[in-house]
Amino acid sequence: MEIPDWNQIPFKISCARCGNDLQGIREPACPACGFEFDWADVVPWEDLSCIHCGYMLRGIPDGRCPECGKPFTWEEVLTNAYCRRKPLFEYRWHRSPVRSLLKTWLLALWPPKLWSKLDLHNQPQLAPLLFMVTIVILLSSLLPPICAATTQWIYFWYRPSGPAPPTALDFVLMIEHHVWNLHSYDFLPSICSWYITVFAALCLFWQTMSRASVRSVHLVRIVAYSLPTGFIILPLGMTLLSLADTFFNYSPPTEGLFVFSTCWIIHGTWSMYLACKHYLRVPHSGSVTIAAQAIGLLAAGACTYFIFSVKDLFQYFCWIMDILGV
Repeated sequence: MEIPDWNQIPFKISCARCGNDLQGIREPACPACGFEFDWADVVPWEDLSCIHCGYMLRGIPDGRCPECGKPFTWEEVLTNAYCRRKPLFEYRWHRSPVRSLLKTWLLALWPPKLWSKLDLHNQPQLAPLLFMVTIVILLSSLLPPICAATTQWIYFWYRPSGPAPPTALDFVLMIEHHVWNLHSYDFLPSICSWYITVFAALCLFWQTMSRASVRSVHLVRIVAYSLPTGFIILPLGMTLLSLADTFFNYSPPTEGLFVFSTCWIIHGTWSMYLACKHYLRVPHSGSVTIAAQAIGLLAAGACTYFIFSVKDLFQYFCWIMDILGV
């Protein structure tokens, strides 16, 4: 992109790293901190149009569109410009929520492409990012038993001989069986603790983050985009394990799901490393990523251990009550 005509840009443009005023510079690098950027991310010159009628607003000093007469803010105009340029859920959630969410998850599967589309000057949208995290946590906990039950239900339905085909009630009972067998209700708080602790661990590296002028909303974006593949990897693993059990009479241990959980962790670590290196551009990106993931996994493990300990204590208490006849 060519250098923008600064005379037609009435709003302030600041460096995303140090806050220095970029108005009037000729090179795509901050003169104060040396942060390099793309003009298209700082000033989406070709997309500064009215959000109501599409009229080009370059050079308009006031906050009212001369075409339709409706008021606007430059923050809304820039967000609308990023919405057209970035195929991400956080910018397009109000226009095409399902389609943009699926596209964002597909991009997250290949982190190099994802993080090449984002720059610190692209203002993160906190609400859709938190919504993404919530959806991923729920899907990662609920989809594995549903996939396992679906595999068995299809097998029993299409098998050449045997009893009557299973009903919808049988499908529900299969899901209930796998929920209790896989302890899916235990995964939910563990995954939540993992997400929260990874975010908190990144915040703990305040000295490294402060050098790069990183804000907490940028860290939320990293966590939201680095760890969403669990709802894909875990159901896929559960489906394969269920296929081995159903069609080949091989019952793999439940711990086999942890193999696919490890794949999830490796992919998330890779994405987080690329985000720290190319998006945040912080020093020691590898060390920061490994430390944050290690702290998150320790917290998730401690949460899981606590849950199972409480359950064991409760079962022991019920056993004592049965003996005493209470």
